[in-house]
Order: sequence, then structure tokens, then C-alpha cells
Amino acid sequence: MTTSGGAARWRCWFNVGVNFWVGAAALMATLAQAAPSPIRLEVDASDTRQRIFRVRESIPVQPGPLTLLYPQWIPGSHAPTGEITLLAGLQIQAAGRPLAWQRLPQEPFAFAVQVPAGVDRLELSFQYLSPLNDRQGDVVVTPDIVAVRWQSLLLYPRGEPVAQQPVEATLKLPEGWALATSLDEQGRSGARIGFRPVSVATLVDSPVWASPHLKRYELQAARPGVASVGLNVLADSAEDLQASPEALAAWTAMVRQATRVFGPLPVPRYEFLLSLNAGFMRVAREHQSSAELSTPPGLFSKWAAMVNERRNVPHEFVHAWNGKLRSPAGLAPDDFNTPLDTRDLWIYEGQTQYWGYVLRARSGDLSPAQALQLWAREAAAMAARRGNTWRSLQDTTLDPVMRYDRARAWGSWQRSADYYSEGTLLWLAVDARLRQLSGGQRSLDDLARTFFSAPPPARQRYERAELWAALEALAPGDWQRFIEGRLEGTGQDFVTRTLEAAGWRLVFKAQQSELDAAIDRLAGASDFSDSIGVAVANDGRLNTVRWESEAFRAGLAPGAQLVAVNGRSFSTALLREAIAEAGRTRQPLDLVVKADERFSTVRLRADEGLRYPQLERIPDRPDLLSVMLSPLP
Repeated sequence: MTTSGGAARWRCWFNVGVNFWVGAAALMATLAQAAPSPIRLEVDASDTRQRIFRVRESIPVQPGPLTLLYPQWIPGSHAPTGEITLLAGLQIQAAGRPLAWQRLPQEPFAFAVQVPAGVDRLELSFQYLSPLNDRQGDVVVTPDIVAVRWQSLLLYPRGEPVAQQPVEATLKLPEGWALATSLDEQGRSGARIGFRPVSVATLVDSPVWASPHLKRYELQAARPGVASVGLNVLADSAEDLQASPEALAAWTAMVRQATRVFGPLPVPRYEFLLSLNAGFMRVAREHQSSAELSTPPGLFSKWAAMVNERRNVPHEFVHAWNGKLRSPAGLAPDDFNTPLDTRDLWIYEGQTQYWGYVLRARSGDLSPAQALQLWAREAAAMAARRGNTWRSLQDTTLDPVMRYDRARAWGSWQRSADYYSEGTLLWLAVDARLRQLSGGQRSLDDLARTFFSAPPPARQRYERAELWAALEALAPGDWQRFIEGRLEGTGQDFVTRTLEAAGWRLVFKAQQSELDAAIDRLAGASDFSDSIGVAVANDGRLNTVRWESEAFRAGLAPGAQLVAVNGRSFSTALLREAIAEAGRTRQPLDLVVKADERFSTVRLRADEGLRYPQLERIPDRPDLLSVMLSPLP
């Protein structure tokens, strides 16, 4: 009985084991069949002389008609900024034979091909002719830096969402160069680097920057539940790589304050890519696990003077949560060729801009006085924006599609991408109202922690209704009516109401602040926008003329050049003195102006003299703005 029973049990367990392994093998085979074959992408970025990227790509396909897409709507630009004209030499082969392709006439970013029977991969080759100067586009290659932006270096099949298309990328760089990226390396062979497979969406969201002069600083060390945060500095020379103690202290504190607001980073590693190269592109663009940033050389050695040049660091970092982890549905399509719905950029960019100001103050990147002065500049610019009388804030969210990169001669009347600046003031108003309605128990910090901290890895799209619900849960207040009324409304009193709600008012004084003077010096210009309505370069050229200002009424236009002030050769110092004197005497200014190779004399009034914006406390109101700017424990 015992022997017989043991044998039976043995046979039973044997059959269970066999069935288990047979089932496991079948499951593995099924998964292997279900798992999509990856795109294989090889990029040679070693040519820093002619600046040509050479690309080879192998794409899994099935027989029949196929459309290959070149990315058009680039994440972070919110616009159809894909550089299709820089793609050249496209060759497609099927089983070693050339395959004809045809660009779709209504979709110049789409290429139609017919895949022959029996073919499961197409082999592509082409070049990306990167811009040689900024008139041709973003300069991504110089003798000392290469920026590999994958959206310019691949085609992908139409159909599956890019988040579900796997890709294995290999990159060749110049010999001896170091690289910085949030991608994980899989192996190296000389100057070739292989990266671990990711989705096409992740690859496009993970640029690689490389240089012979690169240094990485750790702003936050990795530990359980905490992501590492690195600052990668790339420069023309080794000397510019030395980050100043002030910069490291401010940005380390910024990372700490940001995670106090939003919670842990939703990625295991985050890398700032910061260029200090003279001829390199000017960029500030967010990614899920990195940020592309560039400033002129000397950022660290001229830290105090470059107060405006470092403003994008916290802004792009906040996008890791607001914009990347969670995004308005219209700004997060399934591919890079579906037009975006940009109407919620006042959340994506406007609130991020607000947090950029707040985090700079909380981290010590700005002194309390500097933080208030930046708010004053923003408020003064929006208060003088005559375009507010005919064009709503909501309407400006369409500017990316309307080519906000095109210069506007009359920006104060036309408006352009004001969802940043006016959006900042909108979210200041929301923060102040949350604090008032809740008796100081709730604020925008609470919205950040509850609304923008969704569990990774899936990117979560949301609709406006979810935002209204989140605000109502914090402090009931008919938030949809409050915010949409501001979005759709016109008029200029919103600046006054917003500042008063935070306990401050906008005033103008004759003395320029140190921060404003530093910004002017770095720009090589003087801003008299609130005095006579112009910002003028040191050589006399008018950079801007405000609509309906004294300068506008006198017939001045941007691009004209001031030659003389009250009979004396122009200088910004002389113009400043003349405006101050006009404020005391009420005598008009006489200006000699050169425009279109013609000279003329223009007379304008400057009865109010020099006027520079500042914020002033309202004694009988709570100081909410200072509370907002105070560091979290």
C-alpha cells in the first residue's frame, strides 16, 4: 500500500511538473510571439565638421501598404516644429532591394511604401543635415558639443502608439567624448554606445548630449525611494565646467523644495543637460527624466549678473510632474504626428512658470527682494499689455500653432504666448484664493501633491473636469467659473485684483532696482517701457515700442534707431537723464531718429519721468505672497 501509494503520488507530481513546464514553455512562446520586434536605430553623430548625422534604421513590418512618419509635433515645443526639410538621402530597402517610396501630398511628414510579400523588415538609411547656423534652425553641433535629438533621426510606422513601439538605439560619437543622458547604456565598443531598449516615446523624450568638456555634479544622491538628480555641464572649455558654490547650493535646495511640493520624482534618475557654449542653440526644453538648457558662457563666474539666465532650471524640473507625469489630454497624443490641442497650456506652462518663481525664492536662488522684483516686472508688463483688451488669455494658448517663434513687432498689442506670464498671475490668484477660502489651511502646494503625483510608470492624461474636482476638494469655490472667467475675459484690472488678493500693490518709482539694472546690463539695453514705452539697445536701436505709449503716439516703431537726445549724441545714460529731467520740468524730449535710411526729429512727452515697477505692501491685508515664497521645512 505504501509503495503503491508513493508511486501514484510520484506519477501525479511528475504529471503536474510536466504540465507546468509545458504550460510555461507555451506561455513563453506566446509572449515571444506577442512581444513586438524592436526598431533598430544606428546613428553616427561623429561628424562635427560638416555636422551631418548619418542614420541607419531597421523597422519590423508586414507585407502590404505602410506609412512611415517623421516626427512633426515635437514634445515640449507644443507646435509642428519637426525639421523635415533637414532629412535627406532617404533610401529604403526590402530584402536587399531598393523599395520605392512616395511622400503623401497632404502630409509631407509621411512616406508611403508597399512592403513586398515575404518581407518582415525594411532597411532605411538617410542623413540629418543639422543646421550650420541659427537661421537654418537649432544649432545642435559645434566643434565642442553634439546634441542628439532622436525625433530628428528616425521614422516610425503609423498605427501603434509610440509608447508601445520598442526601439534599440546605438550611437557613435567622436573619439574620447563623454556623454550625458537619462538613457541606460547596454554596452560600448570604442566610440559606439548601445542603449537598453525603450519605447519610441521614451527615446524621443531622452536626448543625448556629448562633449570633450563635460562634468557631472550630483544634486541629489540616489537612495531607496529617492531618485538621483545630476547636473551635467558641457562647455567650450574645461574652465567653464566649474560650477560655483552658489549655483550648486541653490539648485540642490531647489530639488529638495520641489520634491517637498510634488513628492518623489516619478523616475529613478533625472539629468540636467546644461550647455555653456557660445555657438550652440538656445534651448529650454523639458523631458520626463532630463532637461535641455543652455546659457552663454560665464554663467557660474558671473552668477549674480545672470539672474535671468538661470530662470529655466526650476521651470523645466517642475515639468517632470506637471506636463510629463500628468498632462492635459490634448497635449499628450499617441504619436508625434497628431495635431495637439493646446488650449490647456495655461496649466501645463502657466502653473509651471508659477512654480519656477516660487522655487527660485524657496531655494535661495533669489533673495526675497529679488523675488518680489521679478513679480513686479511680470505684473507691470501684463498691466501694460493693451492686447488684453481684445484678446483673451485663452486665445494665446493657440500661439504655438500660430507660430509664436515668429517675431512680433507690436507684442504688447498682438500678444504672444502670454499663457506663461499671465498664466503665472492666474495661478498666483488661485493660490491666494485657496488660502483665503480655507482659512490658510490649503494652498497650491496641496494641489501639487494631490493632483500631480500620480503613480508611475503610466503617463496620466486628464481633462479640465478633474482639475475642477481637485480644487473643489481642497476648498469649495466654484473654481470652473472663477478660472474660465479669467481665461476668457478681457481687460486689465486682473493684475490689480490678483496682487491685492496676495496683499500687495504695483507701484512705480524713479529709482531702478539692482535686479533690473543687472538684467539691462546683461541684455546690452535699457528698459524705459514704463517711462516712455521703449526698450532701447545700447546702440540706440529700439527693441520694443509699447502700443499706445508716449513713444507710440510720437510715431516711433521697433527697429528705428535713436541718434540724438535733446541735441546731443545718443547714449542710454543721456536718455535716462533726459527722461528724469522731463519729469521735473514737464518739457518734451526731442529725439533724432533714423529709420529706413532717413532721419527725422520726433518730440514726445515724458511728464512722469523715470518709472520702474515695484511691489508695495498693503498694510491692512494679509501678506500671502511672502508666505507662498517661504521655504517648506
